[in-house]
Amino acid sequence: MEDRHVQRAVIALAFSICLIGGFEAHAANNGDEDPKLEKLSAKKLEQLETRANEARSLYSMGDYAGAEPIFRELAKPFTVTRPLYRCELAMCLLSQGKNDEARVLLLESYGDLLEFFDPKSEKKAVRIWGKESGKIYKGDPYEQATLCLLLGALFLEQGDVDNALACFKSGQLADSDVQNEEYKADYALLQLLESYCYHLREQPDMCNQLAQTGVDSFMSIAGEAQSDAYIAPLTQPFNTLLLIMSGEAPHMIRQGEYGEQRVIVLEAQPTNRYEILLDGERWFDAIQGVGDINFQAATRGGRQMDDVLSKQAKTKKTTYEIGDTFTDDVGGLAGLFIGSIIKGVSAAMTVEADVRCWQTLPGSIQPVPLNLPPGEHKFDIYAFDGYVYSHHTPTNTDIRPGELNIVFVFPKNL
Repeated sequence: MEDRHVQRAVIALAFSICLIGGFEAHAANNGDEDPKLEKLSAKKLEQLETRANEARSLYSMGDYAGAEPIFRELAKPFTVTRPLYRCELAMCLLSQGKNDEARVLLLESYGDLLEFFDPKSEKKAVRIWGKESGKIYKGDPYEQATLCLLLGALFLEQGDVDNALACFKSGQLADSDVQNEEYKADYALLQLLESYCYHLREQPDMCNQLAQTGVDSFMSIAGEAQSDAYIAPLTQPFNTLLLIMSGEAPHMIRQGEYGEQRVIVLEAQPTNRYEILLDGERWFDAIQGVGDINFQAATRGGRQMDDVLSKQAKTKKTTYEIGDTFTDDVGGLAGLFIGSIIKGVSAAMTVEADVRCWQTLPGSIQPVPLNLPPGEHKFDIYAFDGYVYSHHTPTNTDIRPGELNIVFVFPKNL
């Protein structure tokens, strides 16, 4: 069993190298040079985040066109947060049907995350004088895995099966990058789409193996609440895949005496299921639980940086207490002078956790696999909170023959 996991990791790494090669070719074709990081102060980075929050607010209200120019402005300069703003801009574009541009942005972000490393910002982040948010944004495992999922789906839409396969494998590597190896690689939608790639490559053994892995991952999470028949449509051939972006992504806040603890907050998800009426005739259910981003975020945490920040917070508190001791016990001007200096050193120590996160992600991605004849089709997507109707989103799609048709759906509840 262990040998098989090692073998899969090696294969995934090989495919990832191929994908990086494709990214380098894309950069060369566009005349891009090696990026040079624009150094910004902590205050300026906070101003960028304030501006980004304006765009995120518009996005959450369904004003994707209004959020787009703000994210475009933020994504232009190569700052430590550019990969995040590119990802958030890509979601704005996907919501408006601009899939080609979204694919380019996600591919560039993937390249930023894998290739770019600024030793100065990384070293400064782990010192007591540097903010963690001053390092290059690389995202949590759930963000990296979902980036790979979305990028892979966009490659599949283009018929680029090899790069799609590389993305789904890379996403599972990111998904398994967790402390203590708990909840290792259980992102079922990644595994099921990898299985679909092997179906397209006419490799039935690998297709069946990955399909079973995806089913096992889903069942390990769903438990007795569902049967494997529930996700059987994802293990069989299909030519159309609706990906419904449901709910809002997790966000992060600071806790602890000095803000050194990062806590992931899950947003309330009023809509938990969707029913789809196809061409006014047939009903289908969206499949829940295979792309639950909230679950992926909630079951992961405890990064290496958290331990560093915890130690920094203890140092900051100890330093301040030493300053108090000099002021109170030594007394006089000398004690006050020395104590003030030591307290000043404590105040200058920066231990705040990095709470940057991809806030334009949905809370979950609910797929609907279908087999449809070529031509125009209408989907009426009805959202429910349990069995209580919530809202309705109509969309039309032209199904191309002989291809996989990916339809990204962003239901609006305005």
